[in-house]
Amino acid sequence: MEREDAARGEFLPCPARAVFPHERAQGRGKPSEVVTTEEDLLFMVVLRPQDRERLQERLAKELQGPVRIVHFTQQPSALVIPGRPPDRGQYREARQVLEELATLSPQIALEVHNLKQEPEIAAQHGVSLAPATRILGKAEPAFTFLGAATGYEFGTLVDILIRTSRGESGLSPALAAEIAGVTRGFTVDVSVTPT
Repeated sequence: MEREDAARGEFLPCPARAVFPHERAQGRGKPSEVVTTEEDLLFMVVLRPQDRERLQERLAKELQGPVRIVHFTQQPSALVIPGRPPDRGQYREARQVLEELATLSPQIALEVHNLKQEPEIAAQHGVSLAPATRILGKAEPAFTFLGAATGYEFGTLVDILIRTSRGESGLSPALAAEIAGVTRGFTVDVSVTPT
């Protein structure tokens, strides 16, 4: 699957899309793409070879410095806790996307930490939820991404990596100047959802 980046008119690669069995029955998808189990669906997060190659080329051109990805995960619980949604594979899926992304450029370094087993490292990064991903580079402050960066969020993650390598925040100069005048600490939360 591809999506067009309106700002540049380029196509950004996104992870391969799974084809559900009912879609295959309707003649959509290839036999090799059919998902037969929930586990297959949850962990089918790899780049297609042509997307991998295009993304590798883009990163080689656009990354302007090293980027450090610090990812926090945890072991999924075997317990079902009332009021809390069960683990649907988000920990493994989030890590898998980042591991593949890190192989595409020597400028990208990936660290993986267990949130529960390494609370002091999580505290240093201000992380209390998993999966969480911190993107560190020239841009300050660092970006924090909660959840798995799949689908359209994958394109957002790639853009953040590139901006961070350049020391860019993506903010307009006027907004950056206004924020620079704030004297107290604050956090900006941005929600990304395909609607």
